[in-house]
Amino acid sequence: MVAATCIAILFAEMIRQIARTGPLTFHAPSTVLSNGRPEPRQMAPYLAFLSEVRRSLPPGAAVSVVAPADDPNLLVAIGQLPKNRVVLPDEAAAAARVDYVAVYRCAASRDAPADAIRWPDGCLRRGAP
Repeated sequence: MVAATCIAILFAEMIRQIARTGPLTFHAPSTVLSNGRPEPRQMAPYLAFLSEVRRSLPPGAAVSVVAPADDPNLLVAIGQLPKNRVVLPDEAAAAARVDYVAVYRCAASRDAPADAIRWPDGCLRRGAP
């Protein structure tokens, strides 16, 4: 009887979790947060952007990640770009030069140089910010 009750409770919890996060799918999530709770899931586009940046940067390049003030903590970029030297925008302004600038949610595409790489959530360009 106790085992049946425990199984029923676990099954009910599983159904509640599926109802809260959405239907089960058999494909890999785009980020580690994509199938999680709603609060961290809001960071999934930022992590997807950093993933695109990681694939486009050569190892060892210095990159400054620029994001609007209301967006996720820029220190997340340090963990997502392990083979690069991440320079925060304040330090990049003081530094002589960074190799690349990644702009999350960049403004109109006309503001970006012609050689910039563009994605739906941002762009990557060469040079100092």
